[in-house]
Amino acid sequence: MGMVKHRAGASSRVIAKASADPFYASVLIRYGAEHLEAAGFFDDGVPVGCDISKTVDDRLLVTPLIKICDAINEVGAESNKPIAVLVTSGGFCPIHNGHLAMMESARLEVEKRGWRVVGGFFAPDHDGYVRTKCGEEALSGAERTHLARLATSESTWLDVDPWAALYLDRAVNYTDIVRRLSRYLTLQVGHPIEIFFVCGGDNAGFSKAFLDHGRIVIVPRAGTDGEALLDPLAARSERVFVARDHTPNAIASRVIRKGRSGGLPPKVSQELCALQATKVPTKVELFLRDEEAWSTDGWSARVGVDLEWAQRAFVGSLATILERAFRRRMPHATVSVTRVSLSEQRRRMDGVIVRSHHPVISLDACIDGDHSIAISRRFNVTSGERLSGIFPRPGSADLGVQIAAIPDGSYLLMDDDIATGRTIREVCQLLPQRIHIEGVISVQEVCEGVSLRTVECSAGEALVEAGDVRDFLVGSREGGLVVRLPGGAVARVPYLLPYVQNSRRMSVPLEEEVALSQELWELNRQFFKSLPVALTIGDCPEAFQALALEIGFSSSCTMEAFCAWHCEQMRSSDRASRCS
Repeated sequence: MGMVKHRAGASSRVIAKASADPFYASVLIRYGAEHLEAAGFFDDGVPVGCDISKTVDDRLLVTPLIKICDAINEVGAESNKPIAVLVTSGGFCPIHNGHLAMMESARLEVEKRGWRVVGGFFAPDHDGYVRTKCGEEALSGAERTHLARLATSESTWLDVDPWAALYLDRAVNYTDIVRRLSRYLTLQVGHPIEIFFVCGGDNAGFSKAFLDHGRIVIVPRAGTDGEALLDPLAARSERVFVARDHTPNAIASRVIRKGRSGGLPPKVSQELCALQATKVPTKVELFLRDEEAWSTDGWSARVGVDLEWAQRAFVGSLATILERAFRRRMPHATVSVTRVSLSEQRRRMDGVIVRSHHPVISLDACIDGDHSIAISRRFNVTSGERLSGIFPRPGSADLGVQIAAIPDGSYLLMDDDIATGRTIREVCQLLPQRIHIEGVISVQEVCEGVSLRTVECSAGEALVEAGDVRDFLVGSREGGLVVRLPGGAVARVPYLLPYVQNSRRMSVPLEEEVALSQELWELNRQFFKSLPVALTIGDCPEAFQALALEIGFSSSCTMEAFCAWHCEQMRSSDRASRCS
């Protein structure tokens, strides 16, 4: 296509950086270096020859895939159509209805051209970019990602890619987001997928980067004409689409940041008000149930007595790390962590069961009643969206079989803790009339005398949360969240990013989720390193093995190596010095 056109004064570094990116290399060849900025290029500060889009292993389930996989499985008669996924990047400070409408219009245009759109992503930019744009009004990457997740939670096809906002140490070009997402989907989904980048008409110049690679959809904004802004080459390109049926709107994030809530999805509006109100409790009480040997009994035969000492050290460090995470964001609150032993809970609950006038049906995995029902909720991995209904725990019999084994009569229903009561209600709806529930017992309330406060609290109120140690100990018995993996398998994943958002599980401050997960992956690595025997993935429950196998680990891999790999992937600081 000819020699690269150099702009007088363009540094050799800029030329080298742009040349290493296939999108911007095309701009250099076709237009020259003076057009790089209009096409969206900026120098990210990463050393020449370093591809920052590859600094997080594509095996790590950073970007949610369930909606895409479900859509591909449902294609059916339309399977002959090429498959597309849309992605748009930006500050989304905050996300609003205009952003959602832009993606819907882009989807309509792409499908009119004969493609099948199976998913779309909002990819919030890194704080390094947003702070220069929004100044003191900027929301953090964690907050912007959280709001975007709320905005897309009820969509059947839109989701959020948190890679650029949460897993990098700097702002990156949108082409890095496109290249990384393309590789990620190819590896994880295993199906040919074309990525379409979506942007507003004010960024029509970006189309110059898509004449030889990828595809772009220009969605006109108020006061702009997407086609009029295209240069002749872009206007003739089959890779450049313009959403002609889009109705522009005047919604702008900068106006919303000034205090106007119009144009926000309801969930985003409500949550943004809560974030801006800066409600901070005066007291935070965390109760950690230590399941002791129960949660690691599958390892005891191999490890021996050293397991008990390692587990005690783990629990102590876990309490310290959690307390520190809350203190960093709530420096004026009194933060306490109380460790509660499972053996003490069992002793107290035995007394309650003996004194009760009715037999007890237990839903708690750790404490038996007269009868038990092994239930679990299920969530989509990474996104955290809950699937409707309740399910048997992995490895347990069908719920109908379990319930059929319970004799007719009146019972008390027991669960470890009761926050919203939703699980209890769903279980009661599932039980036949022959089984009558006289009352409900909360292990947490009986043993610690407190009720959970998992909803937002007003200033001056106390926040009470409870958690189980086993949920943070990777590969433990019944540990972690039950999730559906992209391939459809059911697995258990630890309460750590990228698999679980602890702001949703234990009210951990949003800005602390990444740092907390980094610390806890390292704590797990140290735990397994301290054992005299190298435990492997194959030594863990099958539900955890399903996760490890899904992301490419073998059953013979040591748990220390598994955790060390996650430590490396989660370490976002100074990725530029580690990329190649």
